[in-house]
Amino acid sequence: SRDYGARLFLVQGNVGQAVFDGIRFYHGNARQWSNHGGGLFLGGACGVEGPAKFLNCTFDTCAYTTGDPTSNFRRGGGAICANADLEISNCVFTNCAVGNCTGVASGAVYISSLDANTAVHLTIEDTDFLDCFSYRNGGALGVENNVASVSVKRTRFLRCYQDKGTGVYGGAVYLNGLQAGAPVLFEDCAFRENKLFLRTSDGNGGEHGGAIYAKHGRLILNRCEFYGNRARACGGAIAVRDGNSTVTAVNCTFNYNACGSHGG
Repeated sequence: SRDYGARLFLVQGNVGQAVFDGIRFYHGNARQWSNHGGGLFLGGACGVEGPAKFLNCTFDTCAYTTGDPTSNFRRGGGAICANADLEISNCVFTNCAVGNCTGVASGAVYISSLDANTAVHLTIEDTDFLDCFSYRNGGALGVENNVASVSVKRTRFLRCYQDKGTGVYGGAVYLNGLQAGAPVLFEDCAFRENKLFLRTSDGNGGEHGGAIYAKHGRLILNRCEFYGNRARACGGAIAVRDGNSTVTAVNCTFNYNACGSHGG
């Protein structure tokens, strides 16, 4: 079974598409007090089990945290956690965060399909992710498990970071376990000063991808800017893992990105 949690809204799968327009989500903070184990699926402001669309919304200081130091939650997003098609347009995510976890939990938005027979799609346009933080993977955005397509256009990822967990990936964006050959498009996007650092590591534990970490899928970058991103190990701007992954970059700029090992 799966457990879903959300501080403000829970969108269930039997209600059609839910539309949120012009809403400010402020200090949505889902808090777990006990160890529920492997299926927990949490969003600080919204948990999405059915198709949802967010238009002209702001998410300010939304978070998922744990009140139990032995807690073992697996998946979550500081603002939105989705297990269905998700559209985000003209929104702003500021200071959204996820605390200690053992699995993938992204600072602002996390999307996944927990049903192997159901593919989901993510669309983001004209949106800002500002100063978002994750303890584990994806300071702003995490995508994994049977997602069929990702399209992100005219979106900024600024100063998103991760600096506490171990074996971590993606200062701003974490992509893993997508469908084979799934297109992941970033067009007219800016990645600036995102960081993936560890406070207690020798740099060899898997701290890759200051802006983007990609495993599986077909990463397409059109007219994107990567400036001042940092990773402690590999890929100051982008780290790509797995022989089945491909990257196409057209008319992109890379300036002042750095890492401690390979691929500044």
